[in-house]
Amino acid sequence: MEACMKEVRAGNFRTYARWLAVTDVILEMAVPILCVVTNRVLPVFTFVLLIVFSVLTGVLELPMCCSCMQCCRVLTAKMSILNNLMLRSLLYACISAVLLAVSAAVDGENNPAGWYFGIANGINFIFYAVASFKGEEAVDVQGEEGVVRDKARDALRNQAQAAAGAAAKDPKIQKAAMEAASDPENQKKAVEAAKANPGLAAAALKAASRV
Repeated sequence: MEACMKEVRAGNFRTYARWLAVTDVILEMAVPILCVVTNRVLPVFTFVLLIVFSVLTGVLELPMCCSCMQCCRVLTAKMSILNNLMLRSLLYACISAVLLAVSAAVDGENNPAGWYFGIANGINFIFYAVASFKGEEAVDVQGEEGVVRDKARDALRNQAQAAAGAAAKDPKIQKAAMEAASDPENQKKAVEAAKANPGLAAAALKAASRV
């Protein structure tokens, strides 16, 4: 019990929930298709619900995969309220309850897919609920990895601009730059480089205008 509580305190349950959700999205779409291809029996209600829930949670958990479609962008914007971990956990609780209820009421003995995905979404509910109670940050609609990458890129860009601005104001660096620029050999190399890379020259001029 103590080891379990230690894992609860240390674990990142939002990450656990998202990985499980992504796995469920893939399987919820794949299982009905495989049942059709292999001529396996799957209750109609479960078939339809798996497809619907796969699309719904796919847009929720993987919005970057369908951002090229206008309908997905609109749906993602409307579902932004579910970035709140507690509300997202309640969504998975509802999905789990619906699938388990349908599995129990409609051909439960021959509907293992309904029982499996009902339980899997129930586990997702628990993960997101624990993450909410632990105070973990809300899910960003762009995706966790994309957010981290964008923040790191912005931080590096700001540091580079600050360093360039400080260097430009240093008299020693200004003097060294002027001496290097007045060297005929350096001027020749600069002209050759500009001719070979016109885009690079334009970017350098643009950067220089910001300093």
